[in-house]
Amino acid sequence: EDASRRRNERTAKPMHDMLRWFASTQIRNVACLGGNLVTASPISDMNPMLCSLGATLVLASRPKSDGGVVRRNVKVSDFFIGYRTVEKEDMEVIERVDVPLLQDRFEYCIPFKQARRREDDISIVTSGMRIKLRPAATNSNEKYWEIEDVAIAFGGMAPKTVMARNTMDALIGKPFDSNSFEDARKVLQDEFQMPDDVPGGQAQYRLTLACSFLHRFYLNCVEDLTKDVAADKTEGVSYPPVPLIEDDEECGVGGFVGVKKPSVTGLQTYPEPKVATGLEVEHLGMKDESSDLPLAAVAAAAAKSSSSDKP
Repeated sequence: EDASRRRNERTAKPMHDMLRWFASTQIRNVACLGGNLVTASPISDMNPMLCSLGATLVLASRPKSDGGVVRRNVKVSDFFIGYRTVEKEDMEVIERVDVPLLQDRFEYCIPFKQARRREDDISIVTSGMRIKLRPAATNSNEKYWEIEDVAIAFGGMAPKTVMARNTMDALIGKPFDSNSFEDARKVLQDEFQMPDDVPGGQAQYRLTLACSFLHRFYLNCVEDLTKDVAADKTEGVSYPPVPLIEDDEECGVGGFVGVKKPSVTGLQTYPEPKVATGLEVEHLGMKDESSDLPLAAVAAAAAKSSSSDKP
């Protein structure tokens, strides 16, 4: 039961964290995930997250009015086929989004987002990254952590949400250490070369952000792995040593997406507004003889101005 609860929480947390910064409060209250997917924005926040989690869409249609419902499955990573173009027929709707559960330990998924401001702004680059680790040993029986699987998706790096497949291939089967991720960042730089006149601009900055996200992903996973190993009290189980993080890199752990978000509700106090004497009744359409600005005078001035504007 505890393992099942941990799997649910680990899977829901990255989606929860990203959704807290999604658009604005008003949009979040009326938007739906299916609409966001079909819109297929290349800088969507949730689409890379769902790609990295290995989510699948269930598309449903009813081709004939007297027939049954026809369903088919499409992986989110294969759903985006071009700019604002998706693998969906006109008569199909997204019926369901299936998200596989993460393992209760040694598998991590982390969202990343960079915008010009945190609230109510489109992303410059957004990403979802997932990794699955396992204990391994060399021929000399030296234990280490190995990358069993990894999924890295980006928004803002192409005309559609894309998987960094070359970078993923460079990591799978490699030791989970800083050297492997340093090599992977070099692959990432070659994989997403954009021209300087790319739509949206900032080609080099966006590539730097993507590499920075990958490095921060490693740092965050080291911290999460350390917690998982410390929490396992199984007698007789010995895990490989966890990579260490240098003191000057600890600031790279975390980020605003995963921290507690300030409340969006509250009370505001303000002083009573000051209104010129007599305007209270004039605004209600009544004449007050004691007013310092009689309503009749205002009406006469307005009528004079209107007649002078005529040709």
